[in-house]
Amino acid sequence: MPHLSTQPLSTSPNPSLSSDSLPQIPKSDQLSRTVLIETIALLLEEMIEQASKDYKDPKEISQPTAFHAEKLPSISVKDYLIRFGKFSNCHDNAFVFAMIYLDKIGEFVPDFELDSFNIHRFILISMVTACKFYDDYRYKNGYYARIGGVSHQEFNRLEQEYLVNYIQFSLYVDVETFDSYYQDLTNFYQEKSSQ
Repeated sequence: MPHLSTQPLSTSPNPSLSSDSLPQIPKSDQLSRTVLIETIALLLEEMIEQASKDYKDPKEISQPTAFHAEKLPSISVKDYLIRFGKFSNCHDNAFVFAMIYLDKIGEFVPDFELDSFNIHRFILISMVTACKFYDDYRYKNGYYARIGGVSHQEFNRLEQEYLVNYIQFSLYVDVETFDSYYQDLTNFYQEKSSQ
């Protein structure tokens, strides 16, 4: 598996946004995009650290998967999320959906764990899945692969593995679940900013 590499990309025109009938971040409660990304990145990094999965060497991984990189990615989780948001022009909702999808994996893969070698690829595929399922506008897989720093062929393999074996096409998110996750992110941000 090649390691993540990020090549320069140019931004494309803004896509149209999802229908108002889909779960949305309430305007009155909306965290800025920057704060939302920082909050998600911090939460994911804390989860990995608390689970003692902040590996520095791939030999520490007991059961590597297709999502594990051969080398530790040089880009931080926060910068990777920023990069995806910038070049995909995704709606802020996609970040919340991606978190829900990452959590949903635990329903289908009981021993699922995020670690420092697989987090970037799981973020990439979760974000793309959210964009494809909820946004009116989407790009081709080759473009998303370039954003994520993986080959088009590897992206396609990861997407298939993710949809079939990790999330089993359980993509629908109801409004209550979305609101609950968004509130949890808001509470996490407020707790961290008050420390």
